[in-house]
Parts: sequence; C-alpha cells; structure tokens
Amino acid sequence: MGERISAALSGPIGLVVLVLAVLGLSQAARSWNEAGQAQQLRERARPGDILMLASSSCVYCQRAQRWLDAERVPYRMCLIEQDAACARDYVALQAPGTPTFLVRGVRVVGWDRATLLKALE
Repeated sequence: MGERISAALSGPIGLVVLVLAVLGLSQAARSWNEAGQAQQLRERARPGDILMLASSSCVYCQRAQRWLDAERVPYRMCLIEQDAACARDYVALQAPGTPTFLVRGVRVVGWDRATLLKALE
C-alpha cells in the first residue's frame, strides 16, 4: 500500500498536492505575520501617531483603511480631495502617491505594515 501512495504522489497528482501544501503553508505564514504586525502596531501606536493621507479613488488606501480598522490600530485619515489642509500636507511632503502616511513626523509612502512599524520605533 505504501508503494501505491508513493507512486501516486510522484506523478502529476503528487505535484498538485505539493503545490497546494506549499500554498497553504505560505498563506498560514502570511496570516501569522500579519497578526503579529497588527499586535505590534496596536502596542506601539498611540492616537495621533499615524496620519494617512489618502485619495477617495485609491484602492490601496481602502485596503489600508479596512486593515487598520479591523485590527483596531489607532490612526487618522484625511482625503486630499476633500480637505484643503490635507492637500497642503500632501504637497508639502512631496508625496508621490497615496496612501502616504505621516508617522511621528516620518513620511512613509505606500501601504506597508513593516515600514509603519519601523517608523514607530
């Protein structure tokens, strides 16, 4: 019986099983990493530490907002099309796109949890 299982896993089905296993492990590792980053961000960030300069049409801004809200990370968001002060900050930071974060005075361009954590150190 062990030989039949070995033979089955060595063919195309075995390759599919292997690929699915690797993808599953990769997804599990990503989820674990995101959970750890969320906890660290919640522990380090205080109200007023993170400002997200966003655009209403930016899908990355929407992803960041959903994740930050779901993980209960304190931040403030302003939309550059609707808030004149926000638009001035965006221009003054010479931001190349949105989202751009201002984390304790440090400009962070793009949605990257690891970079936000680093800025909070």
